[in-house]
Amino acid sequence: MNIGSLETPIGRLGLVEEDGVITQLLWHAQDEGERTALLDEGLKQLED
Repeated sequence: MNIGSLETPIGRLGLVEEDGVITQLLWHAQDEGERTALLDEGLKQLED
């Protein structure tokens, strides 16, 4: 399981990736595991 996170106007959000699929959106998340291209793309979309 990998978690990528970013600070947003509504608080810190994180995406969880498991087996190449985004499975969860978390509040108050911290980065964990490997930062993958899929997490980077998902977090970029949240910023837009």
